[in-house]
Amino acid sequence: MPRSPRAHLDPLSRWLSLDFSRPERSYYPDLRDFLSELLGYPRDKVVTEDRSGEGYPDLVLLNAQGDPWVVGDFKLEDRHIADPASNAALWREKRKYVTGTTRYVLFVTPRYLQLRDATGKEVALLHLPRETTDLLRQKLAPISWEKARHEEDWKALVEGRLPYAYLVLDPEGTRKLQEDLKVSFAELTEAASRALLALEERYQEYRGKREEAERNLAGALEETRRRILARIEGEYPEALKALFERHLPRFADQYGREIEGEEEPGNPRIREAFAADSAAALIARVLFLRFLEDLGLTKRRLTDGGPERWREFVQFLTDKATALVKVASLDLSQAYAEPFEEETFSWILETNGEMDLALQRLILRVNAYDFSGLSEEVLGDIYQNFLPPDKRKRLGEFYTPKEVVDLILRETALAHGESLYPEVLDPACGSGSFLVRYLHHRMEDAKARGVHLDSEALSRSIWGFDLNPFAAYVSMFQLLWGFLRLKKGKPEVHVYNLNSLLDDSDIAFLVKRSPGEEARDEKEWDYVVGNPPYIRAERAKYGQAIRDLYREVWGQNGDTGLLFLWRAMRGSGATAKPWVKKGGKLGMVVSGGYANSEAAAPVWSLLWPGKEWSLRKLVWLEFAGKVWDANVIPMVLILERTPPKEEDEVEIWVPSSWPKEAPEPHEVSRVRYRDFFDPKVNPRGEARVNGYGEYLLPLLRGEDAPLLKKLYPGGEIAVFLTEAMETQYTRQKRPQPFWWTYGIQRGGVPVTESPHGARPVPVLAGRGMAVAWEGEKAGYTDLEAVRARPYGKLSLWGREDLIENYIAVAEIALAPFGALIRKDEQGELPAALNTLVVGVPKPDLAEAVAAYLNSSLVRWYYLVRLRSGVLEGSSRAHVYPRTLEALPWPREPRRDLLDRLADLYRTLEGQARASRDNPREWLSREVERRIENGAVLPLSAPLFGLDFTGWQDRVPPKDLRVDGMVLRGSLHARLDLRDPDLARFVHLLLTSLAAEFVASEDLQKLFIPRDYKDLLREYHVREKAFSRAKGDFLNTLAAVDEAVFDLFGLTSEERKHIVERLGSFPLDRLRPRYPWDVEEIRPLRAYTEDRFK
Repeated sequence: MPRSPRAHLDPLSRWLSLDFSRPERSYYPDLRDFLSELLGYPRDKVVTEDRSGEGYPDLVLLNAQGDPWVVGDFKLEDRHIADPASNAALWREKRKYVTGTTRYVLFVTPRYLQLRDATGKEVALLHLPRETTDLLRQKLAPISWEKARHEEDWKALVEGRLPYAYLVLDPEGTRKLQEDLKVSFAELTEAASRALLALEERYQEYRGKREEAERNLAGALEETRRRILARIEGEYPEALKALFERHLPRFADQYGREIEGEEEPGNPRIREAFAADSAAALIARVLFLRFLEDLGLTKRRLTDGGPERWREFVQFLTDKATALVKVASLDLSQAYAEPFEEETFSWILETNGEMDLALQRLILRVNAYDFSGLSEEVLGDIYQNFLPPDKRKRLGEFYTPKEVVDLILRETALAHGESLYPEVLDPACGSGSFLVRYLHHRMEDAKARGVHLDSEALSRSIWGFDLNPFAAYVSMFQLLWGFLRLKKGKPEVHVYNLNSLLDDSDIAFLVKRSPGEEARDEKEWDYVVGNPPYIRAERAKYGQAIRDLYREVWGQNGDTGLLFLWRAMRGSGATAKPWVKKGGKLGMVVSGGYANSEAAAPVWSLLWPGKEWSLRKLVWLEFAGKVWDANVIPMVLILERTPPKEEDEVEIWVPSSWPKEAPEPHEVSRVRYRDFFDPKVNPRGEARVNGYGEYLLPLLRGEDAPLLKKLYPGGEIAVFLTEAMETQYTRQKRPQPFWWTYGIQRGGVPVTESPHGARPVPVLAGRGMAVAWEGEKAGYTDLEAVRARPYGKLSLWGREDLIENYIAVAEIALAPFGALIRKDEQGELPAALNTLVVGVPKPDLAEAVAAYLNSSLVRWYYLVRLRSGVLEGSSRAHVYPRTLEALPWPREPRRDLLDRLADLYRTLEGQARASRDNPREWLSREVERRIENGAVLPLSAPLFGLDFTGWQDRVPPKDLRVDGMVLRGSLHARLDLRDPDLARFVHLLLTSLAAEFVASEDLQKLFIPRDYKDLLREYHVREKAFSRAKGDFLNTLAAVDEAVFDLFGLTSEERKHIVERLGSFPLDRLRPRYPWDVEEIRPLRAYTEDRFK
């Protein structure tokens, strides 16, 4: 390779020899070479931003640890440095790149170089033609590679040479702080994990020595024994023993999150959580010290306030960051005890150097920020971003979104009109979402209205409990931060690390309770708010004690969220004293699974007319999109401890999107209280014959109530659907009747493509079924093998007598649908797997019942009254056997209408087969076949000659449209396909596939069959036939609806009501599966990647 004519020159001469006539970015390699050689950096530590666009500095010098300690910018025009006004403008523009690790900012032009410190103060202004390489190196010595080390930064901070508090925590500054803290959190967590392992080895060494001594001293004199054991004890610090004998076991015992495995100190998940929480608690402590410094409440210890402030520490704190934080904490604990008295995580300051480097780096990062203006609310946001989402989910950390918190606070404590200081409790406060947000709103409201807040009264009014020690610590810390922003002093903070569900009032004469425990057991509050944890009852802490305190709601399918509701509303078994005062309110976000849960029925019974509590508002967030990370549908409840009146109304809000502050008219309904819990509207448990309904019905509207009462089984016109079904009996000592049950539970017996075993039968599965369509056979299973399995259940196929037919209903679906299963052409009756619910109709009712189950009346009745077990994220719900048994059936059905339904069902079966030929599914198969055979081209192929520069947007497929030869998606998404057939084909293919967005890259990779014109013609022929078949099928379903309406004698207004309800939000999103919907929609990548290579 020929040598460059400038290669012999020194770095400065080589730089000055450039002509600088090309575009700016083309000089980045030269800039890297210049600075690398000049300052002695390895080439990989000089980074230039070669991507176009804003958001990144042109130049970054990395220190030995990989931190961007120098950031900079290169400009082709010398005026950006030489002209003061242009230079000032450049600094204002580029200071956004300064972060907590930035020490200098470097500006370079062809003839000038300027070095500023991180505050913007000029360190050097150099006219390069007047310099030599050696002089330049001397003047730029502060940013040389020798200085690009952590040790140099730490030394500068210790010696008082490092600026501090120069980054304002505006939105951009807060983002930078979050990023800096994320990095420090990862470093500290890793260091804490290593330290924990090292300390455990040391502790095991201590235990081994002590146990060996105990064995060897078995026959020794007591004085000798005590002396030797005392020497062993003295060799190991008490903090080490406390860590493994007290703090870690206590953490494991009080750890309130549902995690995998036993909650023992040795569980790796417990260790991981302990290290992470200890690291986060250390960050909290450092931030609080910095906060006190920037507020002027203490002299500076962690920031560079000058050598005179360090002289007393320099001798022994130069490298011991843990000792520095410990000394500063001890000093300040006299004035602010709460942040520093927590012992569980204090072990992290007792490590022998393992934490110092990571802690030094944290102190250096936060040194840059001015914390005096940071609000407690923003601080909460920072904490909630410590953990990466995947780790947060794995450790069971779920944060309540601000919009949900605000909704609950607006309906409860913030609506309090009598004083500024109502008493508020969050009994599962976590990291403080509700309490901190409430404090923030109170302060902002007072500020906006010019109202003086009594900080002491306010601090006395806010209470929080949490089982997790770190969560309680963080909540306390944030509240203290907020109170100190309001008024300097020593505010009370009522946040306690305790188990909210315990109650020691009956043993108070035996034990001394903490102030928090006394309040938990004896106190009442105006408002109780929160998002209690969802932990299965059998996994809850102190199982037997909890069982004794909450017998009414403890049991199968229960969880701790229900216990929190019960405790707030009714109290524990020890005192029966609610947390909420009379006239007060309870606002909680809980699992939507409680709405229709038998386990929750005792809680909802407290809301019945005549009882002490009223249901004021129910917010159902199923259709609002992903609200949070937890795998449950959020349900917000606003309850008031006031006896309800019959004329009261329950407000039900079902948002179609989120977040939003107020409902749209179509999302909200109001139901009269006496209707909401009327047992003819609201189901009640099987074992209870008196009282009111025991569910919460989130999809109910007030107009539904009269028709539900009319159709109530046991009323004048209806009985239960069980009257139309054959009665079956369980095979037990005392047989119990049933009418619907699950299909075969195989117990591990496989489903195979061909018959196998002693008694093979073809089987059907729920995923293949649709309205009046039994689906293709899933394969074969062996009934004898199922019978032999411990957990095998034969369902209807364990009967001695053979059944002729049965009805199968999909067990999980958006809405109920099913099919009558008959013998096939070979005379075999397919069996059903347990993804189907099955029942045997009475002989003369089989087809009529099958038609009825696919009717609009059943769909509406199920959705508003019987729907339960909803799966988060899909809106699919369980259709339980008991659900089908609870459907209404006409008390005296007319024979002619039953015959009419039977005829219609037979017609539906034939039309279902015809409507299965979905042309989009056919097209997808044909395209896949051509991809497999290589008979396709990507849309970017030269043969098509397309220009994709007009597609600059990511467009949802539903927004795509064809205009002649042009495919359009948005103002910035346009592609001329130069052929109307190609345009229609591409549009058809893209709208048939599953994709969130279509980008230019997707279009370019999209495979197009060479014979796409022939495929398009065939598609149109098939589409016309399919449209006719689909229309015929839907018309027959409409005829079924009319026959069912006639069967129950519904008026025209009642029929109209059902049809309109099913056609409007949210019931319009819950449709049955039709025969043409069975095949799964293929992903877009299936047609942009060659999977057959």
